[in-house]
Amino acid sequence: DKKINCVILTVGTSLLNQYKDLDVFENKNYIEETLIRQVLIDKKFGAEINSLNKLLKEHNNEFLNIYLLASDTEMGKLCCSIIKNVIKIKYNIESVEIKIILELKNSDCRNFATKGLRNLVNEVTEIIKKYSPANVVMLPIGGYKASIALCSTIANVFGIDSYYMYEDFEDIVKIPALPIKLDYDAIVEEVDLFLKLKNSETIEMDKNIFSKIQTKNVFKSLLSYEKIDNTKYLELTPLGLLFIERIELDPNIVTLKKVTKEKSIKKDLQKNNKEKHAEAI
Repeated sequence: DKKINCVILTVGTSLLNQYKDLDVFENKNYIEETLIRQVLIDKKFGAEINSLNKLLKEHNNEFLNIYLLASDTEMGKLCCSIIKNVIKIKYNIESVEIKIILELKNSDCRNFATKGLRNLVNEVTEIIKKYSPANVVMLPIGGYKASIALCSTIANVFGIDSYYMYEDFEDIVKIPALPIKLDYDAIVEEVDLFLKLKNSETIEMDKNIFSKIQTKNVFKSLLSYEKIDNTKYLELTPLGLLFIERIELDPNIVTLKKVTKEKSIKKDLQKNNKEKHAEAI
């Protein structure tokens, strides 16, 4: 049986909508104290808190560990801080941790799409591996649309149930994990390369990999490159990193496929050699 003891919640900045005219930096303490009081009183105050409230009631407050994912912005960090305090006061849950996703901010499009989303995959998969997928639920509620979509994809890849709640909904909607099957065969030959990239090794792109990126759709989604001084360097896309993180949770999948493929190649070579020998005779 599943024993759910961890929830991952993405946090946006809708809590601060009423303070648009105030300088968040100068009025941070005032805003935080005021909002915490308001949120504790008002049941309809932000999709993040509403959804968490419903989820905790459904599971009799059994979640022992809650992770709040914040964008790399002052407003994102402030909203997470407010929600963390509300959870601790309202639900008496002590294990509430804020994870700030570095580079997840809209000031630099390329950094957001590459570093920011890769950092999101890193942080979320580390949490999942810590508790195991069977013990985790995902609440992709607030934040950038791209990060919400990516967290939903992560949940599906690891077989984790998600919950969604629009601000006007009375109840949360459970979205069971889709039975997604990853095409491990596609990267069996290059799994070592993917692991090196995952470990931040700088690898110059050769013609073989460049050809695969250009011709194979799966490689287009898993690998990209950055050009520095006329030299192309490989890097994992956020989906590429997710692919490898899932493989590392169950490395036997690729190891077995790799051994099977090597045996098949060896068998074919032996067959060809026999045929050539027969022809020679």
